[in-house]
Amino acid sequence: MKRFLATIRNEEGSALMAAFWMLVVLLLAGLAASYSTTTEVGLSGNEKLDAQLFYLAEAGVAQVKKHLDGLGVPFDGSGPNNDAPVQLYLEEQIGAVSGVSGTFTAYVDPQERVAGMPNRYLAITVRARMSGSPLVRVVQERVGQENFARFSYFTDQETSPGGLTVWFRSDDILRGPVHSNDQLNIDGDPIFVKEVTSSASSVNYAAGTNTPDFREGIEFNVDPITLPSDTGLIQLKAKETDGLHFTGNVDIVLGYDEPTDYSWVTVDMDQGGPALPVEYQIPGNGVLYVDGNMTIQGTLKGVMTVACSGDMYIVDNVEYTTDPRVDPSTSDLLGLVAEGNVIVAASAANLDTGDEIIMAVIMALSTSFIVEDYDIGTVRGTLWVIGGVIQQKRGPVGTFDLITGNLLTGYTKDYVWDSRLADSPPPAFPTTGRVMTLAWRELDPNVDISANVF
Repeated sequence: MKRFLATIRNEEGSALMAAFWMLVVLLLAGLAASYSTTTEVGLSGNEKLDAQLFYLAEAGVAQVKKHLDGLGVPFDGSGPNNDAPVQLYLEEQIGAVSGVSGTFTAYVDPQERVAGMPNRYLAITVRARMSGSPLVRVVQERVGQENFARFSYFTDQETSPGGLTVWFRSDDILRGPVHSNDQLNIDGDPIFVKEVTSSASSVNYAAGTNTPDFREGIEFNVDPITLPSDTGLIQLKAKETDGLHFTGNVDIVLGYDEPTDYSWVTVDMDQGGPALPVEYQIPGNGVLYVDGNMTIQGTLKGVMTVACSGDMYIVDNVEYTTDPRVDPSTSDLLGLVAEGNVIVAASAANLDTGDEIIMAVIMALSTSFIVEDYDIGTVRGTLWVIGGVIQQKRGPVGTFDLITGNLLTGYTKDYVWDSRLADSPPPAFPTTGRVMTLAWRELDPNVDISANVF
């Protein structure tokens, strides 16, 4: 009996100890759960603050991009070579974003600058600070400014200056990017080698069988891209000390002497009158502007943009010393921009039956790249454009028989895209207002954002 009672007491003691330890375990588990909950709440709060601060930084980047979009010309940095960072904003207020407000400081750093040419890329660095908090966050984006020069073909309206529908036909080959704010008109089997975008919802096809070859596809309903209203920003660059600026009706001849490796620009202010032409060196910043109408011809060695406030007449071939079709590494590059029309003139040199060649990216803001008297006379030859054509309305270069498709007057055309223009536009050539993000990263909040680059 004693042994039995002792056994009972031992079991009772063991049960009490087990209950005690169970209570301890439950208490510790409760404390751990409480600590875990508290920690998670704390972490959740920090993550929310981090997210809010990130949104503030991104709002600062968006404001910088909006500034860049409104420039109309490629961004220039500070310093003697325009390649040093520029502080655009200092402790700029940001309105409420995701329930919080703050300030940001932003720098823009030009990158991969080529002498005499716009910057290809920019680094945007933003340090954001939350109001009433010591917390900061630094983000950086690498962006590219889209330039009109990247298009092999661009129009605002797919009609002629007279309002006639202009068609892409079976003998048309467009080798570079194409965009129109209007509906493309297709008759036959044209070939589009690169991407095609249109602000319309469809293509307008002629009667019969049409099988265009969009080798990289076509995208519809794209936001329209607005052409610049004038050439004022290019004019400002030409008025700088290393540019060239003229007023009146001017004849321009580009020249190059191979034995001496010397390039020049001849300027005749009197349109063939008694005044002698004046010879200038290629402008240091690569920009020449005429406040008036102008003519141009000749051979270029170097990098230039030639622009005018009126009409620009191409009176004979405009060529590079090195043909990019033969040597794609050539550094010769030309932009031709007119507020009016860019016209292949009915000059003696252009009225023969030979081919005409223009090595340049051409931009006609109002209205077209067009051949003068394109519907008069006989067939002249082939019009070669080695570069691109950007115009408000599509200008005709010849006429053809609607039944046979044979050329009747003017030129057949062969437009060859200069692929260098995809990211190397001529100096001060207009931008589209679209900034493309190429890369993104977060930086140490203590970094010197005035000097940091990708």
